[in-house]
Amino acid sequence: MTASSPEPEKTDPSSRDEVTARLLDAAESLFVAQGVNGVSMEAVAKAARASKRTLYARFPSKADLVGAVAARLYEGLRTRLSELPDDLDLTAFLEGFASGVLDALSEEKMKGFLRLVISEAVVQPEFARAVLEAGKLPATQVLVTRLEAEKARGVLSPDMDSALAARQFMGLVKEPVFWPVMLGAEPLPQAAVIDNAITLFVKAYAR
Repeated sequence: MTASSPEPEKTDPSSRDEVTARLLDAAESLFVAQGVNGVSMEAVAKAARASKRTLYARFPSKADLVGAVAARLYEGLRTRLSELPDDLDLTAFLEGFASGVLDALSEEKMKGFLRLVISEAVVQPEFARAVLEAGKLPATQVLVTRLEAEKARGVLSPDMDSALAARQFMGLVKEPVFWPVMLGAEPLPQAAVIDNAITLFVKAYAR
């Protein structure tokens, strides 16, 4: 087997994890360099020194591969949100949640990948959906779950639609900070944005 030949399929879990990591590393690098549409699955397999069979066994489509890359980029955020203490009051939870989201979205690798997916979403909307399902929706669900709990405790209005309220809060914190950066403009100060978002949100939905 030459240095550039695909490696045979590994069967033990640690080896499989290593191959999967190589595939995701290769996909992320190629996507950022050439665009998702400009990269073939064959090119990803070759860059990862894996066979196409191995690649397709793990990721049956390019959308699945894009989603897996996104899920890995969002992994730090998921961990941070899962570590928020259960005994935080609503204001402290919202501050921790918003800080976690904005810190994750400000990472250079994340910004580069999201810019890429957004730019190609018109041509390949399934890639944007894959990122949404792998990254944003799970993070938002953490907030939805907490809002439901606060509603059950009588802290928030029983008429509140928790899913809608979660998206509204995400908009309050992302619009002044995340989107200006994505579009090359100057964002507003993150701490002030978060404080204002919490004040508005609690005022709107507190019982």
